[in-house]
Amino acid sequence: MEKVLIALAAALAVGVCAIATAWVQSRIGSAGAGAVAEKPDVRGAVIVMLAIPETLVILGGLYARLGALSLPLVLLVVVLAAVAGDNVGYLIGRHFGRGFLERYGPKLFVTPERLARADAYYASH
Repeated sequence: MEKVLIALAAALAVGVCAIATAWVQSRIGSAGAGAVAEKPDVRGAVIVMLAIPETLVILGGLYARLGALSLPLVLLVVVLAAVAGDNVGYLIGRHFGRGFLERYGPKLFVTPERLARADAYYASH
């Protein structure tokens, strides 16, 4: 029974991360690719933002399977990190807001056209 639970936890960890990564890349993958095409020096940042967190989750699951880490602890850290990341992103947006994007957006690949598209998207939902 323990092996079944370990296999299920590993499958969930990898599957959820894969789905989340695919969703994120479907939303910002083009922006990341555009950023790399426009400024090759941001390649490392794009890789870190998209690939490293999911890879660490998979490695955490692997180490838990090998007995070097506790699986419940790995899952707890992953959930807490996800919640913390979401909250930090929200707080940054709430604190700096639209004025920051309007002022510094073009330097961060957020053009007025992209802001207008985002406005239209959120207005329709």
